[in-house]
Amino acid sequence: MKKTMRKLTALFAVLVLVLSMTACGGSSSADTGTASADYAGTYNLTSLTEDGEDYIEMLTQYAPMLGIDAEAPIMTMELTADGTFTMTTSEDYSELLDGQFDEQSGTYTVDSTTITLSADGDEITGTIEDGVITVGDPDSGIFMGFTAE
Repeated sequence: MKKTMRKLTALFAVLVLVLSMTACGGSSSADTGTASADYAGTYNLTSLTEDGEDYIEMLTQYAPMLGIDAEAPIMTMELTADGTFTMTTSEDYSELLDGQFDEQSGTYTVDSTTITLSADGDEITGTIEDGVITVGDPDSGIFMGFTAE
């Protein structure tokens, strides 16, 4: 049980790191892409990987022990046709993270299969293909995957 709780604690540390990385991804540069109604919609977090290890299954497995509905989305990303996005952590998971990441809003652009999320002067890029948005940091090996509802 101790080993499981340590791994779960590490998972939350990774989640906080990924979420803060999304808010402060990299330096801003000129956007060449555009927002598109083709991508507007709600996307749910379906993968959270670090160096290829996916933590979502473990998180949903232990959610009931933490008093969390394992079927509830951990995080959602809403893309709108006007080029804005909002990432929101579910209330239960936000409480576990001590409110460190409740919501992040900004703008997005899509250029072919590349999506760029910009917020507070920072940006992070990823891919958008077949209803899945993947963003992350190749240097740290941490990636999040969001699947369209």
